[in-house]
Amino acid sequence: MVVKINKTVDHVGVSATHMQKAHSRGFHMIRGLATAFVLITACNLIAGGDPSGSRHEVQTASDVHQPTLLFDPAMLPGRYVMGDGLGVNCSLTLGEDHRFAFSWRGCGGEYDRNAGTWSLEGDVVVMEPEQPNRMEGFQGMNVRFIPVSWGKCVFLVDENEMPGFCAAAADPESLSFRGVRGHDYIKRGMDDDGSRPDGRPEVPDRYAEYLELGPVTARVVEVRHDGAVVLESKDAHRIREGMLLTLTSFGRLELEVTSLIEGGAVAEVHYFWNSGHETLTAKRFTTGDELHRVRGTGFERFKQPPSREVPDEDADKE
Repeated sequence: MVVKINKTVDHVGVSATHMQKAHSRGFHMIRGLATAFVLITACNLIAGGDPSGSRHEVQTASDVHQPTLLFDPAMLPGRYVMGDGLGVNCSLTLGEDHRFAFSWRGCGGEYDRNAGTWSLEGDVVVMEPEQPNRMEGFQGMNVRFIPVSWGKCVFLVDENEMPGFCAAAADPESLSFRGVRGHDYIKRGMDDDGSRPDGRPEVPDRYAEYLELGPVTARVVEVRHDGAVVLESKDAHRIREGMLLTLTSFGRLELEVTSLIEGGAVAEVHYFWNSGHETLTAKRFTTGDELHRVRGTGFERFKQPPSREVPDEDADKE
């Protein structure tokens, strides 16, 4: 019995040793798995996922705050027209397949045409022309538009020109709703009788102040040595960095606000393909109205007036 007991005890002792080793291996394995789980969970939380392992699309701040169109996007496709009835008669057709066709006709026939794709980014219609596009003379097209619904009408207003559109819309009779002698594209077939739209246009919140308060105006009081200008304005509280302003008199230049100061702002000068050197002191600028509009998104802007070639006969005199 003693031997048997001893054998039993020995057998039990050997089994206990193996069990202890197995338990130790299992413990380390479980601890390793737990550590891995904690690391994976932490990574998921940092990346914006959830611990359950289900997949979610990560939203950025720009996605969350991107504005949306104020009416049904299905209303966008169609033919839009804009012009003065003389040298500027532009047609822009948005297809349901997200293709567009553009043409510019005038007294001399067709001046320009282009085609490409369009998309809706937030509340902005963005054009991607397939042919070279440059706004010079009687050619070129703008490429970013804010769709505006007003009564039965749908407008496509260039993004830069929205403040001017809103200021002019405060007096609806100043706009042509049939697309003739107008600054903005209007959809055909929506209001062909030319009647005045009811109510007020539906515009994004960021432009509503121009509809309520009119344009921002400012006057140049100083031209700095670096070419920047100092503005003073009774509307200084409404001025923001990045704001564009155009001359209230004839001219081919604009300003872009770069910083704010007491009672006004500092702005840099933008020149265009046909700009020249102009005296800026005391010149007045506006964000736009019926008669004065900031140039559209199809224009190339320069830091200096573009150089002009001197004709040979004039070069001989210099």
